[in-house]
Order: sequence, then structure tokens, then C-alpha cells
Amino acid sequence: MADRTELGERIRSARAELGWKQKHLAAEVRVEPITVSRWERGATTPDLRSLRPDVPPALHWAALRALAKEPAERPGTGAAYARLLRAGL
Repeated sequence: MADRTELGERIRSARAELGWKQKHLAAEVRVEPITVSRWERGATTPDLRSLRPDVPPALHWAALRALAKEPAERPGTGAAYARLLRAGL
């Protein structure tokens, strides 16, 4: 799994690339806005098991890509991750 700080930066960057506020991302993945803030600061990481089962499989896959242990398997930029998110929505 990616380092918490690095993962948080990737989440923040992808959210910014989409033009979303933390509140919007939180609503999309059905968590509280403070949870998104904690992810972005590296205080916690997303718990994929807690995401609701109606999350589209492609969005779940995009999240797993961001968490990949090997850097080469992760999206290289926030823009690349935003494209994965858009494809999943």
C-alpha cells in the first residue's frame, strides 16, 4: 500500500483536478467530510471495505489502483487518477 502521506496527496490532487470540494467527494463516497480531510492529511487511509456495496466496480478498481504497492501500478498524477475516477462514475 502507498505511504499515507503520498496517498493523501494523490486523493487531494485528484479531487482538485475534478474541481470538487472535500464535501462533494465525501458525498460521492458516502463518508463525512472530516474523513476526506483525514485521508488527505495522511492521518487515516480509506477503508475500502467500509464503502457501500453500490459503489460502481470501476470506481472501486480506481481506488485499488491508487493504493497499489508498486508505484508503476498507480496513476502517475492527479490528472491520471481523475481520469480513472471519471471513467468509474
